[in-house]
Amino acid sequence: MYSNNVISETLLVGLHGRAGNGERYAQKVGLDGPLFGTVRVICPDAPTENDDGQRRWRHEGTDDVPFIEDIIQNEINVNGVDPNKIHICGQANGGIMGYRMVHEFPDMFESITVTASYYPEMTSTYAGLVTHIHGYVDDKVLYDNTHDNTRTILMDGGADVMWVGVQANHYTTPIDRALALRSTSIAQLIRDNI
Repeated sequence: MYSNNVISETLLVGLHGRAGNGERYAQKVGLDGPLFGTVRVICPDAPTENDDGQRRWRHEGTDDVPFIEDIIQNEINVNGVDPNKIHICGQANGGIMGYRMVHEFPDMFESITVTASYYPEMTSTYAGLVTHIHGYVDDKVLYDNTHDNTRTILMDGGADVMWVGVQANHYTTPIDRALALRSTSIAQLIRDNI
């Protein structure tokens, strides 16, 4: 688990992808950097391990929604986070879990920023800010299969959606390289929503 231990009313919850962990996600995306010096950042480790020992978020059936909800409630109750200033972000499996959280708690999150993910539900009532970053040549979560469905579902629910397509595959580093050509980064796009 990663925490920057900043005392702030604003909370960002970062969810790593499959086989990752909170600390590695914070480092790869830049959540541990100066852009987030005034924001409390928590990147928990997924509590579930596959048979191969890799951590992943369960977003269907028996899921990890209560685990993340407990972390957020603890931040509100113990560390003084304002319940109206909560944001979430995630990569791949963590982004799908983030989308599941805004589906379950549409009024809890001010914004969500995801990379290489899809919206796992058929409807949405989430009306906050959404930034979805996706590589055109993603071979794990195919761009063409997710773009129209995810965007339409979220917009029909009232969300303010910004879709950022880049010439990259599924992984954080190539996506950030492609974003650098536009003078931005995953971290900057997350920070812009806060």
